[in-house]
Amino acid sequence: MLKYKTGTIYQGNFSKGVKHGFGHLITGTGYVYRGDWSSGCRSGYAQIHYENGDSYIGEVVNGLRSGGGELYISASGETLQGYWREDNIIGTVKIDTADWQFKGQFVAPNNSMVGEIVYADKSSYIGEMFNFRRFGNGTLTTSAGDRISGLWANEVDVNDAKRVDRKGVIWRGTLRDLKPHGLIRIELPNGAKYDGHCEDGKIKRFLSIRNCEGPHAPYVLN
Repeated sequence: MLKYKTGTIYQGNFSKGVKHGFGHLITGTGYVYRGDWSSGCRSGYAQIHYENGDSYIGEVVNGLRSGGGELYISASGETLQGYWREDNIIGTVKIDTADWQFKGQFVAPNNSMVGEIVYADKSSYIGEMFNFRRFGNGTLTTSAGDRISGLWANEVDVNDAKRVDRKGVIWRGTLRDLKPHGLIRIELPNGAKYDGHCEDGKIKRFLSIRNCEGPHAPYVLN
């Protein structure tokens, strides 16, 4: 056992006077390292407990997360699983929280990402995101079976949207709070098409009725 004046304690193997092999390091600030050492450096496979309560298990090079590993973030309850380079996660990552599971890739250093996120209610979203929130092109499949595709401005507002409900009715246009808003094209499973104006998800008036077998009807305000 090796004790330092700072309160740090090391217990483990040595080679030629330096830490080498398996060792257990505990500092006075709460940092705990239990794993492999190479020529005095924390390198290999290890379990680490950080001062802020986070913990990591996986591969390490010079004390930094490098290689395959899993990081638990105590403040948010998130678990990040993937490949690391100098403490930064890269490539495909899997993240679990109490509210959702994400699997995908970070595509920019500003929290932009692309992948699939599955929510606690079993709904799921595949596409572009920002900080794990729907943003950009993507498709949401609700737990009720509705499918919403388009350009997401945030979690609930969608431009150039296509919503297919569980009955096969298609709504095309803009969604606000996940509800049709403004000018909407409605397509029924029997081929009939309607143009209408919606507010708060309700059709306020029909503008036209289109039939696949006949000419377009004139616009009529109801």
